[in-house]
Amino acid sequence: MRSVYRAVAVFLLLAFLLSCLPAVAKAADTSADGDEAEVETESPELELSPESGTVGTKVYVTIHGFISNQTVEVYFSDITEPVKTWPTDDYGYLKTGFRVPEYPAGRYSVVANDGTNNLHLFFELKSQIAIDKASGFVGDDVVVTGMGFCDDDEVKLYLDGSRIGETETDLNGSFTATCSIPESSNGRHTIKAEDIADNVDTIDFVTQQSIGIEPAEGAPGTEFVVTGSGFNADAGVSISFGDEEILVVHTSNYGSFTALCSVPGGASGVYKVKADDGDVRDYASFTLTSVASLSAGGDFVGAPLTVTGSGFQPNSEVTVAFDSSQVARSAASAVGSFTITFPAPRSTRGEHIISVTDGVDSATMTFTVESSAPPSPIVLSPADGCTAGKQIYFDWEDTSDPSGVMYRFEVAGDAEFTDIVMSERALLTSEYLLTEETPLPRTVNGGAYYWRAKSVDFAGNESPWSGPRYFRVGFTFEMPTWAIYGLIAIGVLFALLIVGWFVRSAVGHRQGDDSMMPDGELGVDDVL
Repeated sequence: MRSVYRAVAVFLLLAFLLSCLPAVAKAADTSADGDEAEVETESPELELSPESGTVGTKVYVTIHGFISNQTVEVYFSDITEPVKTWPTDDYGYLKTGFRVPEYPAGRYSVVANDGTNNLHLFFELKSQIAIDKASGFVGDDVVVTGMGFCDDDEVKLYLDGSRIGETETDLNGSFTATCSIPESSNGRHTIKAEDIADNVDTIDFVTQQSIGIEPAEGAPGTEFVVTGSGFNADAGVSISFGDEEILVVHTSNYGSFTALCSVPGGASGVYKVKADDGDVRDYASFTLTSVASLSAGGDFVGAPLTVTGSGFQPNSEVTVAFDSSQVARSAASAVGSFTITFPAPRSTRGEHIISVTDGVDSATMTFTVESSAPPSPIVLSPADGCTAGKQIYFDWEDTSDPSGVMYRFEVAGDAEFTDIVMSERALLTSEYLLTEETPLPRTVNGGAYYWRAKSVDFAGNESPWSGPRYFRVGFTFEMPTWAIYGLIAIGVLFALLIVGWFVRSAVGHRQGDDSMMPDGELGVDDVL
């Protein structure tokens, strides 16, 4: 019996469910029709995304419930022309966008209008700045442009709180200003623009390290200044010339430093000057040049001259030339320096070129030889108006000159020295002997002569001539030797004849006296 009841109950339940199916289907259809009616009666809506931003921001406008396939105009603030025009779809839906125009900072209405529906929302326009470079060096000019600030008002500019400039906005709240980056340490810093209404925007600027040198060219020993900026604050900076560290300095709180350095020795060429704080570093180029200088112990011939050079090729042979003649040579040191001393050679007064070279580097200097003339000599012998013999000894007083002295000597047949019969131009002593083998030529005045002397130093400076002195040369007859001997023989014969004549005269006189003698006395003849 229970199984029967159960079967009846299942049957009745199935029959009830089947009877309910048409009602459920009708209810579903009724619900669908209600939804369509609800779509048709959806109220208009306006959405903005984003609701705030800066000039140039892309703002998306979404519209619901507007008239289908109807043109919608979107307006920004009080602009009479729409910023966007676009139709809705079949369901009155539209999504479009526009760029925020250039306006001062503030709250502006965004309006959507299709001729029937007119909705608006507010957009918050914020300030914004930009810079023409995101990184640079201390002292660089940076152009800052700003939009969305108060119109026709002052804007102040800062770098990390330090004021770096100010400017005025235009009627649209925009500006352009050029600022110089002040001393600042290496790394990221903040540039800020702010107006009186506290409209503010910031942007990052990265300060980079840099160095400069002045001068950038010179010889070993030249002093040069290294200035650095954009390094780390309060840091030790090693300064190197080539591979050699020459100085260590410390930066300021702003990462800057100034260092006075001296160029070390070395061959000529281009060297890198490096500044390194252990974290960042920068380089500059220095051109090392060869140089030579002259130190003179006087301006006269024979004066000691010393040439000192640096920046030449290490261990090279250096030659020195006076004008075009080589006068000295030496070897450069391992760092290209040298010192050479030599006497000033004989040369004419005035400027002369001293040149040094190692075959690669060279230098020239000027040496000026003195132009002071030595004093005129005082002539001594032969004395004025005297008569000289076969040998004539000319003598005058010595003179002196730093460049050394020699003498010129002339003999002429007239006081004006137009008839010069003898001339010596480079006598090193203050005397001259004219021997019998080189007699003076005869002049129109017979044996009358004039002579004079002057001093000339080895630089070519000449004294005035001494006053002329007059002398004569006596005439002598030169007889051959045979004639001399013949005259001697004639003289001896003549003397014998005279003696014989005297003897005969004496004998004849004696005989006359004998004739008057008494008898018995002997006469001369008796004696003979």
